[in-house]
Amino acid sequence: MSFDREIFYIEEEKLSQALELTQRKFDEKCEQLIDSSDDRIRLQEWVHYIIQGTVNKQIIRIFSREGAIAIAKYLDMEGKVNTNSLNKVFSLFEEYRI
Repeated sequence: MSFDREIFYIEEEKLSQALELTQRKFDEKCEQLIDSSDDRIRLQEWVHYIIQGTVNKQIIRIFSREGAIAIAKYLDMEGKVNTNSLNKVFSLFEEYRI
């Protein structure tokens, strides 16, 4: 299924690196937010991310700007990111902008 690269352009690997999380920990946080019953923090497919495909049964996501902000905001509320990490996330907006 095709998707709009002007909306979904932030690679999962780069976002996890910017947030200084291992890929596994990042995936766990994403799944937690996707499965959340709290509408304020729930990640929604086609709003916050799309599934690009799978590699070795591992889902590969591409995030929108809103999705990256939602994850960073949640991790910030948990006290699990620092200002440097947040700045790296913000730099992804321009780095991957088409």
